[in-house]
Amino acid sequence: MKDKEFIKGVKDCEKALYTFLTRLLRDKEEAKEVMQTAILKAWEGRNGFKGASQFKTWLFKIAMNVAIDRIREKEKLMELKEYPSIDFVSDPIIKKEEKEKLQEALEKLPPRQRTALLLKIYGELTYSEIAKAMNLSEGAIKAHIHQALKKLKENLKKDEMR
Repeated sequence: MKDKEFIKGVKDCEKALYTFLTRLLRDKEEAKEVMQTAILKAWEGRNGFKGASQFKTWLFKIAMNVAIDRIREKEKLMELKEYPSIDFVSDPIIKKEEKEKLQEALEKLPPRQRTALLLKIYGELTYSEIAKAMNLSEGAIKAHIHQALKKLKENLKKDEMR
């Protein structure tokens, strides 16, 4: 991979990557550090990128692995009890309380479902890209996202009835 192609690839997906890492790690500074580490690792391994997947998918996978390593260091591997507040609900009319309810519903999802959903929403990745990043089949990713959305609806309905 040529240097210019690498730089363009990073610029094209850096905003989505930062947003994803911020949501996953719940810390903007840590997200910046992980992003820098991931970009450095990608830079060092750029000659190994053969184009079997899109650059964005490749970079997200590297970043996700760096983030998981960071989470392991904090003894939180896949038991992410607290996820960041959900900011993809951007309507100013939606009350803070409703965002908190949505956050609570998201926290109840199994880790793989949460991760797949966050990659879809914040990473703006396709099912195929998410499958490659998570080392799962595309069908499994579709099922995880479908189940995540179904459980979110169920959890939100239960909360409304309280």
